[in-house]
Amino acid sequence: VFAARDVPESPWSRTHSWWIAEGAGATLPLGTGAPVTGASIDPARRRLHVEGDTWFAPLSAQGDGADRWFWTRIFTGGPLSSSVPFTIPAVDASLPASLSLELKGLYDDPYAEAEHLVRVRVNGADLGTVALAAYERGRFPFAVPAGVLVAGANTIEITSESPFVTSVALDSADLEWTAPADAAGADELAVVAISDGTLTAGGLAAPAAFALDETVPALLAVSSEADGLGGFRASVEATAGHSVRFVTAAAASPATWAARDAFDVLASAGGADFIVIAASPLVDAAAGFAEYRASEAGGRFRTAVIDAG
Repeated sequence: VFAARDVPESPWSRTHSWWIAEGAGATLPLGTGAPVTGASIDPARRRLHVEGDTWFAPLSAQGDGADRWFWTRIFTGGPLSSSVPFTIPAVDASLPASLSLELKGLYDDPYAEAEHLVRVRVNGADLGTVALAAYERGRFPFAVPAGVLVAGANTIEITSESPFVTSVALDSADLEWTAPADAAGADELAVVAISDGTLTAGGLAAPAAFALDETVPALLAVSSEADGLGGFRASVEATAGHSVRFVTAAAASPATWAARDAFDVLASAGGADFIVIAASPLVDAAAGFAEYRASEAGGRFRTAVIDAG
């Protein structure tokens, strides 16, 4: 099992790639505990990230690095209100939820300190307003009252209430809510444990092949059996607040490249902690740098140099 966090503060992200080679490397620890079978499906926190890339910001100040695509926008002279959809499979309507929106100001009024004022609604319920200045970009949290979310189609609406010339874009939304840990026939399910102890998920298309604590990360001991309803349930010993992913053997493992033979340096018994890749004319200089990184002053890394040709 290969796991990598996808968070802005981490070097592991969707902007990175990985080369997976056979060899003696670090392994995920195995969690302890003896989960029981036969339990009913537990409630758990569910998380959803949704975004769309439907509008391109043409001005340099309107983007952030390579991220210049947005989901929707509201602006003076155009629509001052816009809605975007999202879908959730199930929800405990008796409990509140939380929503955060990533918004970006697209216009700077030199005569206003906070020219953008946006009201946010979900399914028509008013969640409040947020103010932005000029080209400010931020992630803004909102509390979603109980009974607002529904299983199936939902809608986020943003409306400008600014008295100034304004232009604001919505980039993405993150939602967290409570629902049964039910995979509804899928090959995998990710939930967040509400409390310490046994967490049982159901509705898997097949027995769970493994379970992963994505917060640590670590493999968890998992028990799985038929649920009597045409699916399978699985139980683990979970930690409150940790994200747990149940995965069947049929779950897809997405990849962008076909597997290829690894370079000898990566598959060698000694392995390498620090790899320097250089064009042929710079290999000698790269070797000197690799020697430094292998020294005590450089961190005592196991180093290797690859000639990129």
